[in-house]
Amino acid sequence: MIIVKPLKDKKCKVCSVLFTPLRPLQACCTWGCANIYAKELNELKSLILAQIERWRHALHMQVER
Repeated sequence: MIIVKPLKDKKCKVCSVLFTPLRPLQACCTWGCANIYAKELNELKSLILAQIERWRHALHMQVER
């Protein structure tokens, strides 16, 4: 027999509303908030990747000298 614990209420990452998640890793309360959250994560990821590329370029320039 599998015992399933009910999930605790969480605060939405976008609108800060308390909600009961359907899945343990659910971060947002609605599809609309999830869409906004995904766009924010995508923008953040692209900024991080651009910074890493600049670091690689700077390190490569230092090694060539």
